[in-house]
Amino acid sequence: MQRRVPGQDDDSIGNALRERARRMIMRHLALAALLLAGACAATPDAVTGGAPRQPPGCAVTLEAEVAGRFDSNTLVIPAEGGGAPLRLQVDTGDSEQGSLSRATVRQLALNPVSTGRQAATVVGGVVPVVHVRLPGFSIGGLPPVAAWMAVQPTEAHVAGNQPVDGILGAGLLSRFDLEIDPEARAMRLHSASGCEQGLVPFAEPYVSVPLRRGPGNLLFAPIAIDGVPLMALLDTGSNGGITLLRPGAERLGIVPGAPGEIGMGRLRDWSGRQAEVRVRVAQSVVMGPMRAERVPIALIVPAPGGPTPLAVADAILGGAFLLRHRVWISYATGMLHVARRLPST
Repeated sequence: MQRRVPGQDDDSIGNALRERARRMIMRHLALAALLLAGACAATPDAVTGGAPRQPPGCAVTLEAEVAGRFDSNTLVIPAEGGGAPLRLQVDTGDSEQGSLSRATVRQLALNPVSTGRQAATVVGGVVPVVHVRLPGFSIGGLPPVAAWMAVQPTEAHVAGNQPVDGILGAGLLSRFDLEIDPEARAMRLHSASGCEQGLVPFAEPYVSVPLRRGPGNLLFAPIAIDGVPLMALLDTGSNGGITLLRPGAERLGIVPGAPGEIGMGRLRDWSGRQAEVRVRVAQSVVMGPMRAERVPIALIVPAPGGPTPLAVADAILGGAFLLRHRVWISYATGMLHVARRLPST
C-alpha cells in the first residue's frame, strides 16, 4: 500500500545521511520479520513429507504458478492485458482488482472512465479514482478476463528498485488461495473447495493464524504489541515489516518524536503523497502462536497541516514478513499459514 522513496534534498550530505537512515530502517524491519518467523513452533499434525494430505471433502488444486521478482520486500509478476505484456506488483492491501500507471494507460490506448469513486490513502486523505477496462487480462496462463483497473494519480509506479506497469490487487487475488514461496521465487494460485473446516497448506512444519475479513476483499491479522491488541492489514504492497497507522499509535500511546526512536525515513503511497516514518522498538509482538521480543516497528507521521489519514486498520503487516517466508494466504478459509523453515534467500 505504501512505497518508500529517498529524501529529496539538494544537499548531498543530507541525502547521504537520509540514505543511511533508510538502510538502517530496512535492516531493522527485516530483522523483525526474521525474529517473528523464527519464533514459530511446528504444527503438531504437520505432514512430514510428500504432498499435503487434505481433510476429507477438502480439494485443493494448483491453478497457476508464476515466477516472480522479489526485490526490496516487493513481489513483481508478469501478466498480459490489452494485447501487451505487463509487470505488476502483487498488493494484497489494495482492494481494487488492480491499478495501472498513467504511462501504461496511454501506452495501451485505454480510455479512462469516471466512476465517482474515491480511494483512501494511508498517508493522508482521499483521492478521486477513474478506471479503465483492461481486456484480455491473464496471469500464469489462466483464461483471460476483462479487468477493471484504477488509474494511478502518478505517471509511473515503482516496486522495489524498478518501475513497473501497475498493481495486482485483492479484487483479483481473492478469487484464489495465494501462496508465496520466496525460495522458489514463485507465486502460486490455488482453488480450494469443501475446505470450510480448514486445509493443509504445506508438507513441512507450519503455524496458522486466523484472519478477519474486511471490506473490499481485505484480510486482517489480530496481533498484540506490548500487550495491546491491534488489527494488522495483510499488505504485500508495503515493503516494511510492522507499520503503525494512527489508530494503532493512539492505542499504544505513541507520540512521534518521543524518546526511544531509533531511526527516521520517508515513504510514498500509490497516490504519490509522502509522509515521514519514525522507527522504535516494541518490547513484544504476538501474532497467533508466534511471539518475538524487542521488535522494531515503524510509525507513519503525516505532514503537518495535510489531510487526515484514513486508516482501515491499526497497523500494516508488510512484505518484510509476508514476502520473506513461505506463506499461504487462504481467502477460502480465512487463515494465514506460515512455514517454519526460513528461506535461504
